[in-house]
Amino acid sequence: PSGPGNRPGARSRPMRRRRDMKLVEDITLANTLHLELWDASRAIAKDIVKVEVVIAVRVPLLAEYFDDPAHYELVKKVHGAELHFEYRKERTFVHLDDRERIFGELVSDFKQGSLRYIGHTEFPRRFALSRLREIMQNTYKYRHILQ
Repeated sequence: PSGPGNRPGARSRPMRRRRDMKLVEDITLANTLHLELWDASRAIAKDIVKVEVVIAVRVPLLAEYFDDPAHYELVKKVHGAELHFEYRKERTFVHLDDRERIFGELVSDFKQGSLRYIGHTEFPRRFALSRLREIMQNTYKYRHILQ
């Protein structure tokens, strides 16, 4: 698909979803964003799996996050009207019998360590500003978009 948010080089692209991924939980955060928790685990061998958790959050890009309207336009040109936060955690070579336990541990670790951060009211603004910083510090990565 085309569009500003799907251009090559953009780090804030929508999550690539495999057919075998399963949505485990959809959480509405305190800052009104929606966090999707996906199970992207897959078999490696007969009784061995790679356990993978994917966290995806769509963050609307708002002009009010920026002091300079030109910065808003720059981020919008590179990433589109919506930013995509993604976090992945995985464990490889897990025995099939331990799959559910390991998946639960990965989810629990994420929730204990990062859920409050992503749910904070300042998260969308800070995330948008981090995308601006990324563009400003690595203009060579976005030269095909910025020309």
